Amino acid sequence: LRVSTLSVGVIRALQHLGVWPLLNETRLGRLHRMRVWEGGSELCYDSATIGAAELGRVVENDALVNALAAHCAAAPNVQIDTGANLAKVQQQDGERTQRVDLHLDDGMHLVTRLLVGADGGESVVRRLAGINAWHEAYGQMAVVANIVTERPNRHEALQRFLPDGPLALLPLPGRASALVWSTRPEHAAHLCDLDDSAFCAVLQEASERRLGAVCSVGPRGRFALRRLAATRYVADRIALVGDAAHVVHPLAGLGANLALEDAFALAELLTAHSGDPGDSALLRRYERWRQSQNVPVTAVIHSLDRLFRHPGQAAGAMRRGGLALINRLPGAKAFFMAHACGVAGDLPRLMRQP
Repeated sequence: LRVSTLSVGVIRALQHLGVWPLLNETRLGRLHRMRVWEGGSELCYDSATIGAAELGRVVENDALVNALAAHCAAAPNVQIDTGANLAKVQQQDGERTQRVDLHLDDGMHLVTRLLVGADGGESVVRRLAGINAWHEAYGQMAVVANIVTERPNRHEALQRFLPDGPLALLPLPGRASALVWSTRPEHAAHLCDLDDSAFCAVLQEASERRLGAVCSVGPRGRFALRRLAATRYVADRIALVGDAAHVVHPLAGLGANLALEDAFALAELLTAHSGDPGDSALLRRYERWRQSQNVPVTAVIHSLDRLFRHPGQAAGAMRRGGLALINRLPGAKAFFMAHACGVAGDLPRLMRQP
């Protein structure tokens, strides 16, 4: 049920790596335009805004993970062990040896010069490395499902800001769309308890029939939303990437992109460095690079969530005025879109235009 909207820059990197061809093209949603609205104010942009053929693709998370895993499994120098969990981490420093000892719960003992924690928001690596993380619950749950509508989505993403959170419809092939509806936990539970017919009717009204009638809905799921920021991205011979370092609200669809950008950046630094991969100066370069990109983005996303959920007429007028203003300023619109689509900023080399 979970999907990600991958940016142009991330897709470019996956193409360079040979991962993109492993995805089933017929199951990918094309994203050419996006329409965001609240009340009578609307912000519209399309790929022409940034001079690109598309804004990105909508990919099923399981399909992306399977493609990445298949690519790794085919590499001659990669070993994948999915049957054990990390139990203990010991950093060993001395005159003759510099390493990290990993003890798995199945009794296996591994030795490495660099440990990368890519194990999600509940990162065991982060905890065992003694890296603190700041958490904040959004008081929301995201309801996810795939739906079929009366009219085709025309490769357009729709997002309506409601008082309890944003409702997004992301384009999948044909008349299918992926729903991500962020709302109060009790409302999320109610939406998941409705029968299919009642749910379609509620969604049809909430989306203002932008795609006509909601004809059918598949299985529904929900998950709690929170914000997380690790105080550090690195420790002695340890680096964090993705949700292990930062978790953001899904309203901008940037979580998976930021995570993959972390991985691309770390790989770039390691490839260019002929010495010790766990060198502290190298890891600090990675931390400075990614924090300089991630911290401002996560702050903006958090501020947007707070702004669009703030009650009162003054806040509502500010939101609607802001949407209308950006819509009338091509330069501002292009700036925001270029950064969101991964074609501007301090990007890893894999993401840049050849």
